[in-house]
Amino acid sequence: MLLYTITTLGCKVNQSESDALARALDASGWSCANTGQAADLCIVNTCTVTGKASMQSRQATRRAIRSHPGAKVVVTGCYAQTEPDALSKIEGIDAIVPGAEKALIPEMVTGLGRDISSSVSSRCTDATIASAIPAGKHPHGRSRPFLKIQDGCEAF
Repeated sequence: MLLYTITTLGCKVNQSESDALARALDASGWSCANTGQAADLCIVNTCTVTGKASMQSRQATRRAIRSHPGAKVVVTGCYAQTEPDALSKIEGIDAIVPGAEKALIPEMVTGLGRDISSSVSSRCTDATIASAIPAGKHPHGRSRPFLKIQDGCEAF
């Protein structure tokens, strides 16, 4: 059984999207790794609203690489969108996925053995994203679901 972890930094939009990614991975046969378990896939959903958030995003990425040797590491979110060059200098990242393509991650990792960095599509529309990350009926680890009403800090 393939195991994943998702580290989420920042706003409730990121939390909502991470929850939706977890549900999509669960539906595809993945399981969330328990604390201390080695994961096959680590997703880091980043934030860049402040300098400290950017630093924490880099730290969380390095921690995922260290804590799960051999795992595929996918970095997404606002920091991945605004600073892909800074992230590309961190050794061990398999894919940097812009925030607008975050919904494609479950599809990208379906065949985990292949090079996932070549699976990122640049032909994704807002309508695809909206339908791919819906609000959930059963929140992953939460008592109430999030209802996504914005995308990113400036896109209301």
